[in-house]
Amino acid sequence: MAVSVVAHYPDLSAETYDEVIASLDLDANLRIDDTAQLQARARVALDTNAITAHVDLDTFDLARLQPYVSAYTQISLLSGILKSGLDIERTADGALDIKGDTTLVAK
Repeated sequence: MAVSVVAHYPDLSAETYDEVIASLDLDANLRIDDTAQLQARARVALDTNAITAHVDLDTFDLARLQPYVSAYTQISLLSGILKSGLDIERTADGALDIKGDTTLVAK
């Protein structure tokens, strides 16, 4: 499993100091196995706590969840590939908006 998390910010000079305080960009990339990948990008407004983010899950084999599902249910996950994308926004006043799409493909 490979994990990469990167925070992007401008150079810390007198001219860009206000930009650094204003927002922070985050990128995360997580390879779950040979095919599945989780990617996330976010911008956080540090002065207002507003957040905009996008998260993608690509080619996740649902059969990998079987040990967890069988511990609590009588369900058997035989196969299936999940792909999902989410747009997340939290405004400065605390309102949360989540939009997304999901695709499930039989294997």
